[in-house]
Formats: sequence, structure tokens, C-alpha cells
Amino acid sequence: CGKIKVESRVTANTFIIATGVLPRYPNDCVGAMEFSITSDDLFSLNYCPGKTLVVGASYVALECAGFLRGIGLDVTVMVRSILLRGFDQQMAEKIGDYMKEEGIKFIRPCVPTKIERLKEGEPGLYKVTGKMAGSGEEFVDEFNTVMFAIGRDPCTNKIGLENTKVVRTPAGKIQTVNEQTNEPNIYAIGDVLDGKPELTPVAIE
Repeated sequence: CGKIKVESRVTANTFIIATGVLPRYPNDCVGAMEFSITSDDLFSLNYCPGKTLVVGASYVALECAGFLRGIGLDVTVMVRSILLRGFDQQMAEKIGDYMKEEGIKFIRPCVPTKIERLKEGEPGLYKVTGKMAGSGEEFVDEFNTVMFAIGRDPCTNKIGLENTKVVRTPAGKIQTVNEQTNEPNIYAIGDVLDGKPELTPVAIE
């Protein structure tokens, strides 16, 4: 039997949207959803991730790579283009150089195209295939864990906003002035806001 769906209607004078964001998976990498984790999952693993591939170049990606290396793991970072986009690039490259000195390997510029499971387990074993940008050369290696940290998407779909005039960006972020949307009785706070830093879990306050 399928689950019974219950629909309820809520009325209020004011609504606050605080649905946050979720880690993004690539839509052009075969096996990414099935055989990889995100930075959110990393902290709840009940086993050592082993040899790890971190895909991404954000501060979240580099921070995770840094502490995994700090506990003695074999860590590789796959970078599509530049490190820490939006930050001073001279400093970003210095950070990259320091991480290399600490034993972290970088594969750049490269994007993953396929992840295959070779062995089940905790951790398992996965074959990762990637494509080097520019040269088109193929990258192939095996890892125990593949972690994506390539950004986050706002959870603003399928919550009824299509029934309002609330303005969203193409990426789904909500545009506000002082946290008020263009609908006078609808507000938004936290990571769903357009142009605001994604740092503080204000929805739980």
C-alpha cells in the first residue's frame, strides 16, 4: 500500500519562509546521487571515509579536505576552475599551495563524469572518471569516499510560492527588502535570501 497523503490548509496574517538550502549534486555526472555524499553527510558518518575525493573549490570543500588530511587520510580535491570563487585570488592560490604542502592533491581543471561502485562496504570502493578541461584528457582513480561540495540550492520549490507574486531569482533565491518580499504579508529569512551570506541558521532562532 502507498502512503496516504494528507493535505491541510493553514491561514495566517503573516508568513515567514525559512526553508533553507540543500547541498547540490551535479546533473551531468553518472552515479553521483547513488555513490557519493555531501558535506552535510560527512559529519554523520559512523566509519572512517578512507581515501577521499572532494569535488568542489568552495571554502566548505577546502575546509573538509583540510581536516580529513589533518586526521591522516589520503585526500584529493577536484576543481573545475579556480579556488574560492569570489575571494581574492592571490590569497586563494596561497591557500591552495599550503594545502599541497600538507599533502593534499589537486586535480584541476577537471569535472567528474562518472562514478562506479567497485566494492560495497563502509567505506566502499568507487571508480571515478573525470574530464580535464581544455585538454579533454580522461582522469581515472579509485576512492573510498566521494564528497561533493559544489554549492547549495534554496528549498523554495513546491511550497506554494507559485500561487503568490513573490519574486525569485532563476536559482530560486527570494528577493526581499529588509526581509520582506514584494508580497506585504510574506517574509523570508536565512539562506533562501538573495544576496545574503549562507552562514547562519537563523530559522532555528
